[in-house]
Amino acid sequence: MRDDIVARYDKGVNDPVLDATRRAFADVYESQRLSRGELKERQLSLASRIVEFASSRVPVYQTLYGGVQRITNWNEFKSLPILERSLAADSTPGDRSASRSIGMATPVTETVTSGTTGKKVVTTRSLKFEVWRAACRALEYDWAGIDPRGRCLIVRSDTRTLDTFARKESRGQPLASWEEWPMSEFLDFGVGLEFPIGAREEALADALSEDSIDYIITTPTTLETLIPYLTNGYSAKKLFTIGEMLHDEVRQKLELAYGANAFDVYGTRETGRVAANCPDGSGYHVHDLNVIVEIVDDEGKPCDFGAIGHVLITSLHNYASPMIRYRVGDLASISPGCRCGRTLTHVPLFEGREVNRLLLRGGRKRIARTVSKYLQLLPTVENYKILQRHFTEFEIVIDGESVLSDEDCGTLQSLLEELVEERVSMTVTKVEQIPPLPSGKRSQFTILFTPDE
Repeated sequence: MRDDIVARYDKGVNDPVLDATRRAFADVYESQRLSRGELKERQLSLASRIVEFASSRVPVYQTLYGGVQRITNWNEFKSLPILERSLAADSTPGDRSASRSIGMATPVTETVTSGTTGKKVVTTRSLKFEVWRAACRALEYDWAGIDPRGRCLIVRSDTRTLDTFARKESRGQPLASWEEWPMSEFLDFGVGLEFPIGAREEALADALSEDSIDYIITTPTTLETLIPYLTNGYSAKKLFTIGEMLHDEVRQKLELAYGANAFDVYGTRETGRVAANCPDGSGYHVHDLNVIVEIVDDEGKPCDFGAIGHVLITSLHNYASPMIRYRVGDLASISPGCRCGRTLTHVPLFEGREVNRLLLRGGRKRIARTVSKYLQLLPTVENYKILQRHFTEFEIVIDGESVLSDEDCGTLQSLLEELVEERVSMTVTKVEQIPPLPSGKRSQFTILFTPDE
């Protein structure tokens, strides 16, 4: 008999959608211990169905594939053209939607990406997509070991609900259940309070202490910005971080300030739930029955274990707007496995956006992680931004009370030279504030030139 979050907190409501959600949860729960061979076989079966569906009914894939595609093995799947983000953004929602959808493929919601990379992608989600998204969230809450009946504060950017929020300086929007449908009807969730990204820190801090909040769901940037405003020795029971990369040094800072472990979730608006922190090991486990995650090099070839490459995601259940071998714009690597024993695909770390890379001569790119990590670890730096003005010209922007010593500047310059493999010039600019993007994320690296070679 299972002892999991559904067994303990299922409200027992009979409904076709909720019954489908229960079945999906049973599948994702079981998938943790399936053999890799069985997992891959089930993934391929799901992929073959959506590939044939998309190539016969969705205009963008009819053009991209040049006709109906039927795949029978992984080589055929990995030979399919990559759906570039630019194509997804430039095509109309109708071009990426099925000509006819019924039953569980019926469209139910529309979502828009935040546009962090400069291009927004509009996606329609099917009923089946929402069912599997809920099942994956339930598994994540099970991994996090929470009691869903607790009270939750949510701070997020959501184009469907922003217009219903009260003013930014208000108390936020009370929620009868802090989870969305169908989760709110499926499991017994407590009340919540929802604020938009950009709400005043004082209002958020007051809500945490006055409303006895157990859990917080928001971006790492929002949690970090809120730290100086925490009062009355507030501590949470769990932090759920979403929307941007959670690096170790930031995780440690948040856990110390809030007195709670951080549980990080990786997903996209276009493809839904992708992966979440391993509850017993390290890194992330992919929801293999919900998505396929591939890591490929600049030529689109599969990367070896441990090699950092481009993240491709295939959403296995969204027949309303299929996303197949979609290049999301992030970087990551895959390991052979996790010490926890789960057989799900293991990602040590999602490295963040491809734009967080230095541009080298000859078209090469390199992740600027050593530079950003050094800046994050400096107690004298609050927020920062790295600007690459040319191959060998860099500007470090800092804000607030941030200070960079001569020694720090020398170290940063050395790190940059090590990355670009030649001498560089570096300047430091102080500004009053580096605001986050409207989505609540921070863009820490920007290339400001177009190579002419």
